Amino acid sequence: MNRSDPTFLVERRFRLVQGGGPRNPEEPERLDRFLTTSDPLLLASLQKEEGQRRRVLARHVAAVLGVLIVVSLSLWAFGAERHDRAASNAEKARILVEQGRKLMTNRELISEERYNEALADFSLAVKLAPEFWEAWAELGNCHLYNYQSELAEEAFLKALALEPENPRTLHGLGTLYLRRGEEKKAEEVWRQGGLDRQLARLYLLQGRFPEAEIRLARMVEKSPKDELLHRMARAARSRHLDPGLRTLLEPEPTGRSSWADLGWRLYRDKRYREASAAFRKAIAVVPSDVNALSGMGKALLGMNRPGEARPYFRRALRLDGDHML
Repeated sequence: MNRSDPTFLVERRFRLVQGGGPRNPEEPERLDRFLTTSDPLLLASLQKEEGQRRRVLARHVAAVLGVLIVVSLSLWAFGAERHDRAASNAEKARILVEQGRKLMTNRELISEERYNEALADFSLAVKLAPEFWEAWAELGNCHLYNYQSELAEEAFLKALALEPENPRTLHGLGTLYLRRGEEKKAEEVWRQGGLDRQLARLYLLQGRFPEAEIRLARMVEKSPKDELLHRMARAARSRHLDPGLRTLLEPEPTGRSSWADLGWRLYRDKRYREASAAFRKAIAVVPSDVNALSGMGKALLGMNRPGEARPYFRRALRLDGDHML
């Protein structure tokens, strides 16, 4: 058979690959030489296939890179849009808080309509920017004004979680505790915020005149025109708190349940009969609620029923001898 015959070449390759026939030590070398030089058509075919594989691989790599670029750009655009939206919401929340503050500035002139507008502003602000601590603090103050003690405490605590040690929030939370009759908690919170004026107020109401005097001396020097501070300082020095000043310093009371909150709101509006019904339910829910007991007594006094009021005051004093009736 002619060695240049293609049939011979195929058979020859087959025997070499399969290892048939007697092995010659020179065969591996001859095989390598044959595969690289003896068959240019096969070599060209292999090179062509290799080129095709590389082109296919390159197309796949380009497609994957394209997808990655598109995804990266989409994520970047989404992140930028979310950042812009968050910034826009934060700015809207600040505007709402300022609007609400203006509505609540002069509390003696606040109507129910103004209060509801302020509450709506603060409520929307915390929805738009849940991480904006000032919105939570103002929402707490708004609830506190309307005797919503549970909601007020919740809002103050959220504000403190976002901005610990903030004096404005601690002022509101301490006021809430004082209104509940939880004087130790109020003192602790005000100490935490360094609120000397509020601490002096508490100490005067408790008869702790030397402690009040120390704090008031520093404040009077800084605010020589503050008449209330001067009255407080004179009371601390004289070791006597007159009834008029006591009335100014005493907090508006609140309770430990929504029924007690409702009772005090009704009492503030001189709706004594409805207030007594609310206080009665508050006492049923929390029998040890000193503020609800004293509120019941005051509502009965408002209806000119002192005999019925007396047992409630006595129960309140038995539970807390220092309670501010």
